[in-house]
Amino acid sequence: MNPSFRIALGAAALFFSALTHADFNEGMDAYSHGDFPAALKEFKTVADSGDRYAQFNIGVMYALGQGVHKDEETAVVWYRKAAEQGLALAQFNLGQAYEEAFGVPRDEAVAVNWYRKAAEQDYPRAQFNLGLMYARGLGVKPDIVQAYKWFHLAALGGEPYAERNRDNAEKKMTARQINQAMAQASSWSPK
Repeated sequence: MNPSFRIALGAAALFFSALTHADFNEGMDAYSHGDFPAALKEFKTVADSGDRYAQFNIGVMYALGQGVHKDEETAVVWYRKAAEQGLALAQFNLGQAYEEAFGVPRDEAVAVNWYRKAAEQDYPRAQFNLGLMYARGLGVKPDIVQAYKWFHLAALGGEPYAERNRDNAEKKMTARQINQAMAQASSWSPK
């Protein structure tokens, strides 16, 4: 597994459900005590009723092999369920899965689409990765203006390395391109 993807999974905190489900809370309690099989059982009950946070948590558990055999394909199934319900972190993880061929075939264009969904919700890590995709021309036509815009937004959100990448992009840009990127960033708002 790519180290950057491993870091994203390791840093992915399990979510508390916006809904109040006794099963979810019991799952969080079991998880915090390292009882992964019990946590998985409780999360599954809530996830089957459509809770996106529980679905994401199950994806993390399969990705890391917590209470189950590590299974990248199953992790992606659960991430997709949560991502399709608009959970930005699940959308980001799904983007990384497609970029890194984690449980799915590599498809940089699909990765861009999932990164964009999370980035448009003001998720800085997705904004940064979307900037990288534009800067490198991965899954999209290279576009230094878009790369700069997304790096700038990620930097405003506190994403490490975003400012450095924005500054490196600026060195390759004309004054007109910089102004265009800043105008786009200034008029941008989360969806």
